[in-house]
Amino acid sequence: MMPSIFKHLGLIDYSNIPTDYVYIGTLPNALSSPNREIVSDIFIGKGLFIVRKEGRLANGKRNSITQFEMPLDALSWVLESIETMFERKPSLGGLAKDIQHTDKAFDGENIELRYGVSVAGEGIGGYTVTNFSRDCHILPGEAAQTFSFALTIWQDHARAIFKDIIKRQLAGEFA
Repeated sequence: MMPSIFKHLGLIDYSNIPTDYVYIGTLPNALSSPNREIVSDIFIGKGLFIVRKEGRLANGKRNSITQFEMPLDALSWVLESIETMFERKPSLGGLAKDIQHTDKAFDGENIELRYGVSVAGEGIGGYTVTNFSRDCHILPGEAAQTFSFALTIWQDHARAIFKDIIKRQLAGEFA
């Protein structure tokens, strides 16, 4: 694995969120269950799209805390790629059936968008966005940062949230 070229931000501390960060909302997670809720909170800060994810057990304990960061400009590319490449048939300009990913660099950060058939559990398809230029908070130096969401989450929540963020970005709200 290539070493990270960007230092990741520190994990967002809910009791001390930087004043220049904008809280967007929570994205549901298909892997949540009655015994474990997985919370994915979305923030915009320092020109980045940030997802802070943590597992919360029924007994109140927190575990699996991590964070995904990518340049905010990459979010438009993620949205457009899903809508024009993954959701369209190859005959209409979509990806060939044997291609399950696309990638692009933003501000020197290498971002990949990939479709998988078991992103949110066995047989539950969805998308994973990977930033190969930033180390995972749980395994620094060994893994890249990733952010995944099931197709149902994409259709019911993420698409609308992403479009709203992009609209607000274009309006200059996050400058």
